[in-house]
Amino acid sequence: MKLRRILAALAAPALIAGAAMAMSAGPALAAPGNGSGAVVITGSGCTVFDGNGALVFDPAATFHVVQTPSGNIQTYCSGSVTPSSTGHAVVYNNLGCATFGGSTTDARETVSASGAYNLNCNINPSS
Repeated sequence: MKLRRILAALAAPALIAGAAMAMSAGPALAAPGNGSGAVVITGSGCTVFDGNGALVFDPAATFHVVQTPSGNIQTYCSGSVTPSSTGHAVVYNNLGCATFGGSTTDARETVSASGAYNLNCNINPSS
């Protein structure tokens, strides 16, 4: 588990790099009149762990970042990576996650037995 925490700490800069590369590809922003006051950024490309714990960049991944008027930021990323060699799903909890607006360890990635993954990262600046 200690190694996993070290790898997660190393992942934070890579997530920034992945998000920056995705942003340069031309993100889509929510229309200003969306009524919620939230800012939504969508794009492609995420850096995540594969099913065996290797850090990989998935250029085909889709992501969206939502920043609420209160300043909370939620980042979602999904795609497909190499599945676990065990044939079972893998869950990575308390990952270091850095994205637009800050960083946190309130992040979770799930890689299914087939290699489909979902990464959720929550940044709450008031906590």
